Amino acid sequence: MKQQIFKIIIFMYFFHNISFITLSISATEFPETSIKTKYATSEHATSKNAFYVSNTSLKGQCTWYAYGRVIELAESGHLNNSVKKLFINAFWGKTGRHARYWPDSNFLGGTWFDTNQKVLPISMRKKGLLAVWKFGNYGHVGFVEEVSADKSKYRLSDFNRSLNESYQSKWYNFVGTSDRLGGVYPHFLELESGNGNPPAQNKARFISETIEDNSIITGEKTFTKTWTIQNTGNTTWNSNYKLKYVNHQNGRLCISTSPIKISGLVHTRDKYTFRLEMKAPPAKSSEKTYREDWKFVDPSGNTIN
Repeated sequence: MKQQIFKIIIFMYFFHNISFITLSISATEFPETSIKTKYATSEHATSKNAFYVSNTSLKGQCTWYAYGRVIELAESGHLNNSVKKLFINAFWGKTGRHARYWPDSNFLGGTWFDTNQKVLPISMRKKGLLAVWKFGNYGHVGFVEEVSADKSKYRLSDFNRSLNESYQSKWYNFVGTSDRLGGVYPHFLELESGNGNPPAQNKARFISETIEDNSIITGEKTFTKTWTIQNTGNTTWNSNYKLKYVNHQNGRLCISTSPIKISGLVHTRDKYTFRLEMKAPPAKSSEKTYREDWKFVDPSGNTIN
């Protein structure tokens, strides 16, 4: 009997999953921001930025930067994850978000210290403060990156302070007039700090495969399908991570549906190749398309993308 050809489609798919990892980070200042020009392309300046998503022309504004910087630090574990939730709820999809209104209950609310009334107490002088100047129609907002050892000065990062849509990182005195802007002094809000442990992410990126989708295979031929992926998260994959069979269409191709476990350890940025033994179905009278789905899962069975 003449062998017929078969069109083979074999998918490996991923979905996002979050788990947790523990790291230790200690510093007197926060790590540098990825948002240093209005043309920054990091996700905190673009897709994860409530101001950019609603209006891309807000790039370079103080509110656009302060929002992105806070989310950046919350996602790296330097600010508490509750701060991220607070900011998303306060600003995502809303209007009228000018800096001067951030302390209002419609947005961040909370307990702000008004230094127009008196000097900020030494006990409250710490990195991670949000600073808002309430003047004019818009006001201004910046983020306190660090405080001097004697707690007399603070380093503020912000954008558009000089109305030029540019980044600044500058020291100001807690006492005196150096931080006076628009005729007023800042209101400070303490943002809850994190423990320096970034929320861990199980992430993978597709690199390559053999026996690509829509490959033509002769009937009853055995072959090896491979997928090479890269660990783009911050967890280490071990034997508890595996490739898992999902389903098939028109006939099973894999010789075994047993999960394929990771062998060894796969650290961040490392690549790993899964190998799956398969066999084309017996020859038929006409060409047929077969599909088989597999997924990469974490120790809890959640699919990773």
